Amino acid sequence: MKRLLVIGFIVAMVVGCIGCGASGSDTAVRSEESVSETTSDEVEFSYVDLPDGTITVTSYEASKQPEIIKIPPEIDGKTVVEISGQMFFQENNVKKVILPETVREIDDRTFMNATSIYEIMILGELDRIGLSAFSGCSSLQELDFRNGLKEIDYMAIDLCENLQDVYLPADLESVDEAICILCGDVTIHVPAGSQTETLIREAQEGSDFTGTIVAE
Repeated sequence: MKRLLVIGFIVAMVVGCIGCGASGSDTAVRSEESVSETTSDEVEFSYVDLPDGTITVTSYEASKQPEIIKIPPEIDGKTVVEISGQMFFQENNVKKVILPETVREIDDRTFMNATSIYEIMILGELDRIGLSAFSGCSSLQELDFRNGLKEIDYMAIDLCENLQDVYLPADLESVDEAICILCGDVTIHVPAGSQTETLIREAQEGSDFTGTIVAE
């Protein structure tokens, strides 16, 4: 798989020279953006081709550690549909991640123990969030899936002690046991009378969930 450098978008913070390492078998693209009067920094995304011609982004590298990561919707003419490879596993520098409208899946452990990330913007409709996808995100304050979400896998959201609000769409199809366990006083927002409300209330019944379910 070849490596490709393309100019895209990234908001940067001058911290150090570090990033989640890219696999040698992955393809890469560079992203760049000027932030106010600061110097532009480059970020390199690595990805793996999927059988249908789309791609899953697996890691990033940066010459200067970015504060915000904005993943592009397309790399090398190929649509980004998935974030995988434990891309932000144990991330302790990035503060905010923006996922494009094209992303349909956040794979297992993608953000697991990402203690520095306090905001994740999900611009599109998701089919699935995987096993422990957001487990241990101790700085995360909100997750908004109102654009669409079909499946929540086992322990996809747990151990997020500062999580305040989770917003779910009306047409959730599957929840693998309880969510938001050990997430303190989190509020799960569900559309009143929806299939999602039924699924969430059934999943949380008898669990260690200590938050609140609000139908609105």
